[in-house]
Amino acid sequence: MRFIVRLYRCFVISIVLLIFGVSYLGCKQNVPVNPEATSQNRGNSIGNLLNGGFVAQDQDWIYYASINPQGLYKVPINGKKKQKVCDDIGSSINVLSDWIYYSNATDNSTIYKVKTDGSERQKLYDEPFSSYLNIAGDWLYFMNENKFAMLFRIRTDGSEYEAVVEY
Repeated sequence: MRFIVRLYRCFVISIVLLIFGVSYLGCKQNVPVNPEATSQNRGNSIGNLLNGGFVAQDQDWIYYASINPQGLYKVPINGKKKQKVCDDIGSSINVLSDWIYYSNATDNSTIYKVKTDGSERQKLYDEPFSSYLNIAGDWLYFMNENKFAMLFRIRTDGSEYEAVVEY
């Protein structure tokens, strides 16, 4: 049974990569298939997210998760003076506009968002073991390991939750 679940998980991850790869790169140079999936409105790179997504970057800051000392931190691109954003340990970190979206390891890998200054922290999705978060436009795509790694999406404001691929 574990083999089948792992095989299915690999299949779904491959489909997700294909969808995001095509929508991000497009069929022609500089013409994305999905206009919502441009580099300006994506929270992180696919390669980084597949490696856990413990680091993300915007124009001025690098955001990262730390176990010791525990928390989600940001440091300016120049590397001077890190700042703690919140006490959570995040994975699948995505940064878009003034928000950080992440899977919160300190709360059973449920989905949270917090302003880049540490304010307005809120839970977006309460189901444990949500991972592989990826933003395209104003949608947050993710997988949930409790639900056989099905692909879901939710608006970045926490509304309109739905399954994209069902098992």
